Amino acid sequence: MNNFLVKILEEYLGEELEDLDALCYAVGDFIQDRYLGNFYPNDFTYEEIERELMWNIQEILEGEEGLIDALIGEEAAEEFFSDYNCIDDKYCHFDIYTRSVVLDAEKLCQWLEVEVADKISDLNQFVKKINDTTTLKMKIE
Repeated sequence: MNNFLVKILEEYLGEELEDLDALCYAVGDFIQDRYLGNFYPNDFTYEEIERELMWNIQEILEGEEGLIDALIGEEAAEEFFSDYNCIDDKYCHFDIYTRSVVLDAEKLCQWLEVEVADKISDLNQFVKKINDTTTLKMKIE
């Protein structure tokens, strides 16, 4: 990135861009440009950008990657999606130290009305699939 542009952004934000750069590097290839149409941060701060990127990641995980299917089965997932467009709660966050997306198993399972203990094996398999087949690195909290 152009150093002058970085200095302008850092001056505007009042913070360095290292964490934002790490976040974008870690998730950019997974989200890809086609999802930026769903990118609506309230302001240009790290927290807002992370929040919006995590919403995009959750949308991809639930849809294309089949997270809901993996946890409750295809038929139950279809029923879930007929009631809800998506899980309307943030259950992923970015861990700057490990450069990975952390999935909050408790919050996710509460939405799906299943027990974490019953689904931890399925979650582990899903996260392993994501880690092995995409550029995104995930872990479970």
